[in-house]
Amino acid sequence: MDEDWPPPAARARASLWAAERHLRVGEYAAAGDSLGNALSCGSPGTVAVGRGLRQLAAAGYRMQAGDPFRAARLLGRARTQLAPFLPCYEEVDLDVLLDLVTASLES
Repeated sequence: MDEDWPPPAARARASLWAAERHLRVGEYAAAGDSLGNALSCGSPGTVAVGRGLRQLAAAGYRMQAGDPFRAARLLGRARTQLAPFLPCYEEVDLDVLLDLVTASLES
């Protein structure tokens, strides 16, 4: 008997939580990398949030790399992608993450 363990939904949720942890401390590349399961085996909502978080991580990464124009553009895309799921999705505080990355871009 081949069971898919842990279940795909649990792996997808854990992927979102890992990305949240990385985003909170400014580890943008790690946040983007951690979203694989959310994008590959999540529900449609989880996939959409995963894409938005990946764009948010890319915005932070671009700002760290000294590219504020692309960072601002990616932040706008992330806001649009995440808007239907605000303020929170699967216990991930999307409002706080958006505020954190926005603040890092403005500093």
